[in-house]
Amino acid sequence: MRRKETRLSSAPILSEEYLQLLGELWAHYVEEGDVNLERQVIKLQEEVGEVAAALIGALGANPRKGFTHTTTDVAMELADVVITALLGIVLCRKDPNETLRLQLEKTQDRLIEFKDREKK
Repeated sequence: MRRKETRLSSAPILSEEYLQLLGELWAHYVEEGDVNLERQVIKLQEEVGEVAAALIGALGANPRKGFTHTTTDVAMELADVVITALLGIVLCRKDPNETLRLQLEKTQDRLIEFKDREKK
């Protein structure tokens, strides 16, 4: 596999402000006695379901209900998924910036591999 010479920047993806907010959310869950990775993963699935519901509404795909959502609603639900997933990363006691950077690098490598195969 050919590796891209220039790797992704090591600059933080999430600002200190956002990391602080994630920490505050985590602390809130600790106070509530609700620190549970399994529950967070189930919550993530629930949020994904809300994205699907918003998309169905934005497409008007339910003939009984018609158009009930907009693409802005879909985007906001997707943001909820991201926030819920980031909190799950925190619950794994992992650095969200480092985790995202590593996963984006893996995705970048797959894209490079795909483009290399297309050229052949």
